[in-house]
Amino acid sequence: MPTTNHPLLPGYTMPDTVLEQARAALRTHAPDLPELTPAALASRRGICLVPNVRGEVSKLEITLTSTPGRTIKVNAWHAPDIRDLDRRWPHNHRWSHMRSIALQHDNSAAYNAELWRFTDDGALTMQPYTQLPGGDHTMAHHEFHEVVATDAVLWTVLLGDASVPGDWGVADPETGRYHDNSTLSPDPNFSARFADLNPHWMTTGTNSLLA
Repeated sequence: MPTTNHPLLPGYTMPDTVLEQARAALRTHAPDLPELTPAALASRRGICLVPNVRGEVSKLEITLTSTPGRTIKVNAWHAPDIRDLDRRWPHNHRWSHMRSIALQHDNSAAYNAELWRFTDDGALTMQPYTQLPGGDHTMAHHEFHEVVATDAVLWTVLLGDASVPGDWGVADPETGRYHDNSTLSPDPNFSARFADLNPHWMTTGTNSLLA
């Protein structure tokens, strides 16, 4: 039976197999959310393409809900999440804990990432990891990561718990120091790259898709 592909943004769709698996994950982890439907996806609300520093689409991001107590997204990883061409620049997230559940839609899909941590004596260490279909990866606020390679398109459900807006930063492997987001110089071209990829964004707004 042919796969049904649900329209998201021009050139981007969600296979029905992904929609069904995302629904199953949401029924388990967020049973209070409204059902994720093709009609909701067609609204484009909360759906955007995120560029990396190379100008590639690193991921398609669907924000289902985002509050101080909970964030839930469905992401489709297309390319590495590279923020600096000359060096590693791993980042943490504003959530106390983040969980990424990879959906089993394509056995050739995967991404390779690096997980960075500060040890008790202040040293910065790195552990590579691979997120595969069916994988379940968790990360705490004090941990940092960077997606460095992708194979095919990997769909994931992201679950973030309590957060503080703006409470994130990067770990610098060259100096072994942490840089808070408020002290970082923003990428001067990010807004332009984002606007080029998301001409719909101003009309649909930044509202979450389901709540």
